[in-house]
Amino acid sequence: MYTIINYILFMLIYIYALKYIFTPVVFVKNPLQENRNFPVTGVQQFFLFLLLTNIFSLTFLMANRMLFNIIVCLIAIFVNKERPVFNGVSFIYILFITWLFVAVLYSPVKDFGFRVFLKYLYPFICFILATKLSTTPLFAFKAVKTVFYVGIIGLLGFLVFPYIPFIGSFTGHIYFWWPAILDFFPLPICIALSYYSMFHKRKYLFYVLLFVVASIIMTNRTGILVASLSIILYSIIRYKIKSLPYVGIGLAILVGAILYIPDFRDKMFKKNLSTQEIIENRESLTTDDIDSSGRFAMWEWSLGNYYKGKEATGSGLGVLQERFYSLNHPFAPLTVVHNDYVQLLCDAGLIGLILYLLIFLFIFIHCVILAWNNQNPFVIRFLAMITGPAIICIGVASYTDNVVNYSLMTLGYPFALYGVLIGLKSRINV
Repeated sequence: MYTIINYILFMLIYIYALKYIFTPVVFVKNPLQENRNFPVTGVQQFFLFLLLTNIFSLTFLMANRMLFNIIVCLIAIFVNKERPVFNGVSFIYILFITWLFVAVLYSPVKDFGFRVFLKYLYPFICFILATKLSTTPLFAFKAVKTVFYVGIIGLLGFLVFPYIPFIGSFTGHIYFWWPAILDFFPLPICIALSYYSMFHKRKYLFYVLLFVVASIIMTNRTGILVASLSIILYSIIRYKIKSLPYVGIGLAILVGAILYIPDFRDKMFKKNLSTQEIIENRESLTTDDIDSSGRFAMWEWSLGNYYKGKEATGSGLGVLQERFYSLNHPFAPLTVVHNDYVQLLCDAGLIGLILYLLIFLFIFIHCVILAWNNQNPFVIRFLAMITGPAIICIGVASYTDNVVNYSLMTLGYPFALYGVLIGLKSRINV
């Protein structure tokens, strides 16, 4: 039954996507005045529809979703007559994608290399499309609100749907796997914090709490780390020296979860240590005491086989994914290495990793500069305040999770919002 439903949803998503692309004008709800509508182009509505539906992986159709999303985005790019906006990040990303294409050419598993290439290409396509479509502040606010709604849909998947007969099973077969949604949560957390601090809407603090609770319920270490870091980074950018109380809250969430929630504490350390024992022995604890769920050993084995001796270039795009998918490795039945940076080193070497990290670093620095410049319009500072910390937090998640595998749910969103920011900034300055 779920197989049929997934196929039906897959067809409906792309039928509506194409319909919107070739529709001249659509009226959507005003994000600032909910009882009013405002006009957008069909391609803009397609973009909003894309953001809203990317939480649906459709399980076995996930790879097809990635390919078809790229195809319809390229169609939208060519149909829309606005010019894309390029900046320094665009230039670095083009270099990165070019190098990955070269890494596909020298890869011994080109089919897997192409699949991995698409996962890195998709965020860039989202970015380019968004720069073309961002023509008004109202559309920018609508895009942000749409991403926040995706966060709410994800929250329901953690806090409500599992307790409703049939609904929980249904969403489990169409949603992305829950770690991918938790890796995405830095964005709605930063959006909620922006609505609180810049629009003075206190109810959004409750949403922040719910996003944190989702990680606690799932006992997900990466989730609680990036949720806490989102609060810390956002507060530093927003309040600068006055951020100390909020930074303290973020640290308290992280440390408190590890020390005082038994499930987190037991998952974090190899030995069954009490809170008091951890505090008393904190100076003598090392990485050997941390339960990495086999990650440290996997990373060392992967780097030893595919990176060492080929530090500059790696062994070719897709080699590590192909090895893990084949289960021909010491860590079977695991099919992922749970570290995108280790995988990138093995696949594309230091050249690939450095270029990739520069993309994140440049976006963060650019967003901080835009957020701190009070001469910029409110909407620009609002977007920068969200995108800067979120992109870093999702990058941090890549260190202990396979964020790139879930590019549709994870990386696509911050790059889309950064594209909205850049596109709007260029038009406001004209």
